[in-house]
Amino acid sequence: MAGQLAVKLSALGGRVCVEGREGETIITAKSDGTSVAGQVVGIPIATGIAAGTDDAAFEYFSGIQLERYDTDCDTAVTAGLMIEIVIPKTGRRYNCAIVDPAADKDQGQGFVFGTTAGNLEIGGGDIVVFEVAHAFTGIANTSRFADLVWGHA
Repeated sequence: MAGQLAVKLSALGGRVCVEGREGETIITAKSDGTSVAGQVVGIPIATGIAAGTDDAAFEYFSGIQLERYDTDCDTAVTAGLMIEIVIPKTGRRYNCAIVDPAADKDQGQGFVFGTTAGNLEIGGGDIVVFEVAHAFTGIANTSRFADLVWGHA
């Protein structure tokens, strides 16, 4: 059975760290003005500005962008403002941006860095082959966010 339909982070409670922020490692960077809370981001040395990570830039992966106190969790943070990024820990749960799964998916489904910057996608095809997270609960078709456990299934 599929889980909750989540087209926005707010549908999952508006928080990235499902289990709370205690014990998490948080870093800061400037926003590029396009990424939103829940997206996977990297900080390239050349710019020092956080931007969505994909399979072509996963080597810059830094973490998952956290919600900002003065910006709606479903809205991109203004370029140049500081954002917080959580460095995910294996076994911890995070609400992350995903590519539309195109059909209901079961608990345990594996996710990888895909071709859409900032979003993880279902594993397979010509993308980076190692799983970085898996679904904690089922995911409904057309979802854009999911409750994921970081690490291999």
